[in-house]
Amino acid sequence: MQTRALISQRQRLVSTATLGALVLGAVLGCNSCKRSGGDSGPAEPPQTQLTHAETPGAKTIKELKPANIGHPRLWVRRQDLKQLRAWASPTNPIYTRGLRPVIDQAKQDVDLKRMPSADQCAYEGRYCEQTALVLAFASLLQNDASEAKAYAERAKRVLIPMLERVRANQPGDPLADARFSVADRSRWAGEAFPLTVDWIYPYLSKEDKSLIRTVFLRWAEEQLKATVTDFNHPEPVGKLNDPALLEDRKARRYGANNFYTAHARNLGLMALALDEADDPKEPDAGRQYPRLRDYLQNVTGAWLYVSDSVLRNDARGGLAPEGFEYAPRSLAFLLQLYLALETSGEADEQRYGSQVLRWKNPFWKELVPAYLNALSPQTAKSQRSGRQVYLPAWTGDGEVYELFDFADAFIPLGISARLRGEQELYDQTRWIQRHTPAGGAEYLDRRASAEGGSVPYRQAILYFLLFDPSAKPAADPRAKVQPHHLASGTGRLAVRESWKPDSAWFNFNCGWAEIDHQHGDAGDFGLYLQGEWVSKERVGYGGAFERSLSHNTLAVENSRPDHHDDARRRGLWESGSQWVLGHTGDPVLRSHVGEDYVSTRCNMGGMYNSAYEKVSDVEAVERHLLWLRPNVVVFYDDVETKRADQFKRAWLHFPALPKVEGNHADLTTPRGQRVRVTALLPSDAKLEATAYRATDDWETKPAAAESMLFDLSTSSGDAKRQEFLHVLQVAETPATPLSFKQGQGDELVGASLGGVAVAFATRRDTPKAEFSVPGATKRIFIAGLRPSAGFKLSAIAQGDKLRVSVEPGGGTTSDAAGVLRFEPP
Repeated sequence: MQTRALISQRQRLVSTATLGALVLGAVLGCNSCKRSGGDSGPAEPPQTQLTHAETPGAKTIKELKPANIGHPRLWVRRQDLKQLRAWASPTNPIYTRGLRPVIDQAKQDVDLKRMPSADQCAYEGRYCEQTALVLAFASLLQNDASEAKAYAERAKRVLIPMLERVRANQPGDPLADARFSVADRSRWAGEAFPLTVDWIYPYLSKEDKSLIRTVFLRWAEEQLKATVTDFNHPEPVGKLNDPALLEDRKARRYGANNFYTAHARNLGLMALALDEADDPKEPDAGRQYPRLRDYLQNVTGAWLYVSDSVLRNDARGGLAPEGFEYAPRSLAFLLQLYLALETSGEADEQRYGSQVLRWKNPFWKELVPAYLNALSPQTAKSQRSGRQVYLPAWTGDGEVYELFDFADAFIPLGISARLRGEQELYDQTRWIQRHTPAGGAEYLDRRASAEGGSVPYRQAILYFLLFDPSAKPAADPRAKVQPHHLASGTGRLAVRESWKPDSAWFNFNCGWAEIDHQHGDAGDFGLYLQGEWVSKERVGYGGAFERSLSHNTLAVENSRPDHHDDARRRGLWESGSQWVLGHTGDPVLRSHVGEDYVSTRCNMGGMYNSAYEKVSDVEAVERHLLWLRPNVVVFYDDVETKRADQFKRAWLHFPALPKVEGNHADLTTPRGQRVRVTALLPSDAKLEATAYRATDDWETKPAAAESMLFDLSTSSGDAKRQEFLHVLQVAETPATPLSFKQGQGDELVGASLGGVAVAFATRRDTPKAEFSVPGATKRIFIAGLRPSAGFKLSAIAQGDKLRVSVEPGGGTTSDAAGVLRFEPP
């Protein structure tokens, strides 16, 4: 599906100038949606000041002298060639069954004059530049000089005619189109042009280099002025290493967008491809910089300056904000750029700042644990390929619900780790690429052969560069990784019982949604038991799927936007969705992982309001949730709007149709697990179960292999403030949960189930309250308290009841999410 088409259909909400004026100086958190009486900040302190890489010296570099490194220098160094030629051996299966067939196919295409041709190189399914790339790489692997030259000449026969067409700039030629260097194809294959130039540099004539420079300079300017999506490049253009680049919250966050990072990669590689002698100064040429080389200062001082800051702050924690379909791209493009800076000798902190050093940003240290914790405990059979695939804890847009191959990201990371002697990281990336993509180790050779056509030819090269045939097989890294991970910047928590395949697995989301491909999913959770999802969001691409009703969260009616009336806005408003791409305030997450429970607290009222849309009727939305490991989830929601007639609904999604009976609904999963959902609040709760129905358009079509095709909603009568209390349990014989309220003091509600009672303080973080639970209760949880604070607790038997009291100031400390756990004596 073409992203550019989707962007136009989704009708982006805001212009740079307008939103910049609205959110300039905004901080994380939502002050308007906090209840009184205590700290409701995030798991880490709110960001009132961003941290970013420090760059010594002037903010504008007048002239960049290149590092004294010859060719090749991008991803591959001259000193690596002897080793790589040894790897290109009949005894290396990654070469013989992976890269070699790709080289042979590319060679045949050129020798038989199937490529280049006008049609082939314009057709977006073939990508002539990838053919040139693999032939250029083949030239590096040859011990025989004549063979090396022959492969380089083949690469030239593809590359040079393409660049000549760009220079000719004939109307109607897609290669000459101004979007060629910045739209979809540039993301998927844009690195091929500068890499090919670098890898065949000794075989290029003076005229070839002049042509390359002319085209690269044009493309460099186009990167600086791209308009493919909302924020395609750092602004103000020309500012370097300047906090002004970070002031606009929304514009800054696009530093994690896949187009943004692709433009950075392509510009950086082009700036590094030519030698200084072949890149003369042209100070009066009407460009941003007089030489191609000088655009590198924009890459390091603007693009990486912004992206580095976003990954340190807004997206800290190792998960890409755009979700699982686009993470393999948005992160990959940065890692490919980092690798090129490293191999070209330009990963120099003194010259450019620490933003050019991948290993200085903690985001990349969390990438592996974040990724591993986001994969399902078991694999499932792919409906597309029939292979075994992991089912990730998905976020954002998705066309196919299964794990994509992260080779474009993890392999550059692994190559860098090997070059730097980071053995543990190198082993982790090798294990990940051998075992986690579709088919696992059994299909490694086929993935290494760029299975799927010419577009991923790059991947054949990358797989070859990662797997040293003489290295010992990498051990499973999960033994050294905690079975839980919090990506605090994007608000993603994943927790499992263990790394065993039969483990229970829980996920919770409480993150912002201001860039492409994100969804209104704050408050969403998922539960996976016995090898299948019991409940989670419904994955899809844009349209209905970005709205909150497609997620296990709340829908809250706001006032109608009065200055726009397009279909997308109507869909968000009519469904009571969080305002994706234009919400007023970020959600605030607190969480804690305990031995027998997980607690989360998401303050997300600001997600339902939009200053740009001039809608602000949602006063508060809070979700307090406890996962009682492994099979029970208790969650309390507190919602308030300005008017009583504005609807409030809680949504859940399942793999089978629930049967509603009174205040509860039952279903049986495909693997035979019995699930019961009970709505204890509101007292007049109306439960409705429906089967999802898609139309013929992409906006309502779920992702392929998506199983959550049945919905359960809870609603009630009109009220400005509405409380919801649900218990979800998975059990052969579900228990009947009982509700209770406080006896005196501050308001408190709760549920008891078997030997467990869960209470929620509904007004303040420091309540003084008493409540009764069944006398057989063995564990008591009190949520909604001040986090990490002391409380006095007591439990006294009164007949068949247990009288529990709580007040501030004692020796029992609440957890980071504001939950007390205790066992009555």
